[in-house]
Amino acid sequence: MVACFGYRWHILLQGAISTRLAIRAMLINMGGNMVLPLRGGDLLRIHFSHAEAKAPAAVLFGALLTEKAADLLAICLIGAVGAAMLGLGNDAHRGMIAATAGVFLFVLATAVLLRRRNDLVQALCFWIFRKLRKPEFYRQHVSRLVASIGENLGLRTFAKIMTITLFLWLVVYSGSYLCIASLVGVSLSYPEALIVLWASGLGLMIPAAPSGLGVYHATVVSVFYILGRPIAEGLVLATALHLSFFVALVLPMGVLYGKWLFKKVASR
Repeated sequence: MVACFGYRWHILLQGAISTRLAIRAMLINMGGNMVLPLRGGDLLRIHFSHAEAKAPAAVLFGALLTEKAADLLAICLIGAVGAAMLGLGNDAHRGMIAATAGVFLFVLATAVLLRRRNDLVQALCFWIFRKLRKPEFYRQHVSRLVASIGENLGLRTFAKIMTITLFLWLVVYSGSYLCIASLVGVSLSYPEALIVLWASGLGLMIPAAPSGLGVYHATVVSVFYILGRPIAEGLVLATALHLSFFVALVLPMGVLYGKWLFKKVASR
């Protein structure tokens, strides 16, 4: 899982950071998100990548935003696939399809606009910052960020990113959810796993407590309620998933980031 995320980060930075370092950056990111609020692991990844690759901060943040767009598109797709596989016989499923389709089309239209008409987006953003009396801030910081996002949205690059992202959600994450559910004695079908992924993925995109504590559990329990499953099973599954990822990510992240910081301080 971490290797796939790392390779995706390597592609987004267009080789500015090696695959090995990109995998380390993602381990720090994912472990950091488990212990820091407001998805602080994303900032740790930016800090690590900037120190190792010497890439401009605007390029790094542009790659991060492109990655989040790919994740959102993938989540929308797996939600639609999961709902379709479960059947469209009730309002809850039809509403899920409509909501995910709306978000998907919005993100896709924004991506096309940023790629095809980046100059228009730049002009609009500059007009907004000029009204806010911050034109120099835009020129120094925001302009390169918007350009970086547009560059990452090239058809070939974004197709690679989406392929890796869909593989992560449809195979790696869903497989992990099914295995952990089986271990704790919760019956979970593949379409149900996709729906749980869809809801929890959207919930975790909201900056909140470390590792989405509370938000993550609430989304999983809500999905079980919508699916007509016992709420207690949803809480058991959410707790097992949260604990499993916490143990798998936090310890190696702490060791890796601690060693890296120690070397940085020692070399000064």
